[in-house]
Amino acid sequence: MAWGGTALLRSLASMPFASPVPSAGRQAFQPIHVSDLCATVLWALESPDAPRCVVEPCGPEALSLRDVMARYRGWLGLRPAPVIGTPLPLVRLASRLGDIFGTGALTSTSLAQIEFGNASSPEAFTRATGIRPRAMADALMQEPAGPAELWQARLLLLRPLVRAALALLWLISGILGLFASEELARYVGPALAPWLAAGSGAWDILLAGLVAFSIRPRLAFWLQLLSVAGYTAALTVTEPALWLDLYGPVLKNIPILALILVHRVLEEER
Repeated sequence: MAWGGTALLRSLASMPFASPVPSAGRQAFQPIHVSDLCATVLWALESPDAPRCVVEPCGPEALSLRDVMARYRGWLGLRPAPVIGTPLPLVRLASRLGDIFGTGALTSTSLAQIEFGNASSPEAFTRATGIRPRAMADALMQEPAGPAELWQARLLLLRPLVRAALALLWLISGILGLFASEELARYVGPALAPWLAAGSGAWDILLAGLVAFSIRPRLAFWLQLLSVAGYTAALTVTEPALWLDLYGPVLKNIPILALILVHRVLEEER
């Protein structure tokens, strides 16, 4: 499994048809395996020479971001695909949205790290620590990817799309609900209809905000389930024929419930 920038790179590498990278993807990196990094930390704790030197942990080879993406794609068992540069203004906009909505690993901080690159002297690192880190290709070969790694890579890309879809659903539902007093008057009367329309519309807009900004995810999950179940029950009682309607206005609640469950799983944080 992977988190942060590594998870983001794996996800971008798993995209169909092409793998997007910021700018031209020529940023230099020297990936170091986590076990080699742990060995470096252990050396720093145990070696008497560690307090008197500066060590820059790095892998043995310099790779461009394009190279890293190609290696991850091969490791995931996917066919080679072109790596396409993405204009930096567009990537910065997406990163800023990630800052605001907390949609995953793509943030301004992660983009700054990618733009800065990460390259150092592997010889100086080995001389100081005695550690010979593994090349990225060797490390990936020793730990083959399985279905779980491919699923994680692809689901991370779907996470912001699922959140956006649910937030948009509740937002539009809330806005339309604010103007539904005439239709509601058929069931609750003209005196109560405006209040019910305003209350249900405001409630749906509140759910849209909770989902969009990931506020109290667990609470938002249960509120969404209860709301969909409540709306479905109300329509079943008042308009049971809607279950057989050609456009499925009530039947669509079943996949919506499934999407809410998927969103809850994807929003789990460790």
